Amino acid sequence: MKTQKYSALFVLASAFLLIGCTDQAKGGMARARLLADPSSPFEVTTNLEQVKEIHTAQQKEYLAYNGEYVSIPEANYPDGRQHLSDPEAVNLAWNFSGNKEVSRYDVKVGKQADLSDGYVIKGTAATSLDVYNSYLGDNYFQIIANYADGTKEESAIQMYKVDETYPRNLKIDGMTNCRDMGGGRTLEDGGKIKQGLIYRTSSTNGWGNGRAKVPDTITNDGKEELLNRLGVKTEINVNNGGNNNYIGVQNFVIANMWYDSGKHHLYRNSEPIKEVFHALADENNYPVFYHCRIGTDRTGLCAILISGLLGVSENEIYQDYLFSNFGNIQEKRYIGEKAGRDNILNYVNDLKAFPGEKFQNKVYNYLLSIGVPASELNSVINILTEGTQAQGNDNHQEAILADAFEAEGTEMKTETSQKHPKKYYTLGEGQSVTGEFNPDYDGEAKLVAYLGSSSNASFKINESISATLDSNDVEIDDEVTSTSAGFGQGDGRTYYSAVVLGTVNIVHGSTEVVITGKANNLNIGAISIIPMERVTPVDPKPNNNSKGCGGSIVATTSLIALVAAAGASILVFKRRKQD
Repeated sequence: MKTQKYSALFVLASAFLLIGCTDQAKGGMARARLLADPSSPFEVTTNLEQVKEIHTAQQKEYLAYNGEYVSIPEANYPDGRQHLSDPEAVNLAWNFSGNKEVSRYDVKVGKQADLSDGYVIKGTAATSLDVYNSYLGDNYFQIIANYADGTKEESAIQMYKVDETYPRNLKIDGMTNCRDMGGGRTLEDGGKIKQGLIYRTSSTNGWGNGRAKVPDTITNDGKEELLNRLGVKTEINVNNGGNNNYIGVQNFVIANMWYDSGKHHLYRNSEPIKEVFHALADENNYPVFYHCRIGTDRTGLCAILISGLLGVSENEIYQDYLFSNFGNIQEKRYIGEKAGRDNILNYVNDLKAFPGEKFQNKVYNYLLSIGVPASELNSVINILTEGTQAQGNDNHQEAILADAFEAEGTEMKTETSQKHPKKYYTLGEGQSVTGEFNPDYDGEAKLVAYLGSSSNASFKINESISATLDSNDVEIDDEVTSTSAGFGQGDGRTYYSAVVLGTVNIVHGSTEVVITGKANNLNIGAISIIPMERVTPVDPKPNNNSKGCGGSIVATTSLIALVAAAGASILVFKRRKQD
């Protein structure tokens, strides 16, 4: 009876402890350990109170740098010619006192306290196992003894904690330069990127291009890790010509980014960028992994845009970019002049040219200007952020795509590839497109046009097009040229860029922007108006005499006073924009 009483008390205490730990886990507990049954044959000998480290000594030294990564000494990171990007394993060890013969031990691991997301790692008859690809922070596990007679016995669920320094770099056999974009970093507005949803990697097939010193095609073990343990549903291939679903992933998205020796990736790949964000905006596509060949340059551009949109700091963006040198990427990557054409400072500085209080807002406005809908951008932020999401993006900016233009002298063209926008116009001399806007604020804004040209000639944009806002000429920046806009062509595609034409003064109400061709036959796919500062909507204060079209019929008070003073019985009204 006494034994039964104590057993009952133990079960009750264990149940309370399990409930308590589960609740704490949901709230982000710092550390927990589920009580093991003292009568259980399992005894974990790994110190579960000690925070585990998944970064190698060389990786830790790089990540501990306390300066600006944009100017980190080159000696502080590898040369990109060795495969050094894998994490360390977390070793789990135990004793087992069962009375039956054990043929194999397995370990079930996951991030949820009840292991509802658990994945079983098959072991051997040895009483220890190396666990790779642990989450940053809390990890839960359960040991499974498989008996020779076909039965099994499971331990209590217990927990170990991994140091939360970004990145959660990954070991995927046959690949290099792989990591989870989530965890670790605190975003500008306080949130974090969720772990286990979006991964950046090398290609699954032929990333070494015949030059790698290790197998450069994913192995069966690598496929198992990627498809079943990480559970990826969608592969986004940004490698030009990479149209082969090599691992048989559920959703295969082609966003081929062209690589040439002339223009940097932000200019030559705006259409594929739109395809990337379209895929990321669908929550049914997750988990996702994206890659080019070695997962550094085109993948790096995507990482800058995704990280920037979510609110990762510039310094941490640079840190993440240079971490690719731990992969076998065949040559060292730099930031600055030594980086050559794909100096990521060029990307960042071009993005900074867009209005926005923070870098995250500037990235949002850039993506909006090339034609990524606000609904898709907001969806990406919502899906990938835990905690406080990026703030300040909704600032009454407006973007109009080509299918909403009114055109004169030119016809809309359609495109099914990624060589042009899906819909666009070509502006020859005297040909024009008009966009109707309806701003609800007063103040200065930037007028942006999404323009493209296949010409490699150098010319000024203000000699190629003119612009008016409500019939008033817009002064197009004299220093904006085809070269600074990155125009040109490669692989049969035309290069497009969101070009900041100049500053305009906005008065709330119906506003008409007309872009007219002068020379050089520029293509246009969108027009945007983006406030330069935070704006406050103007209270429309409608009255009974108001009409549509963004304007209203309002009494001109000075005339009313004059007529009333004269004793007249007729009120005179004037149509103007509403105050």
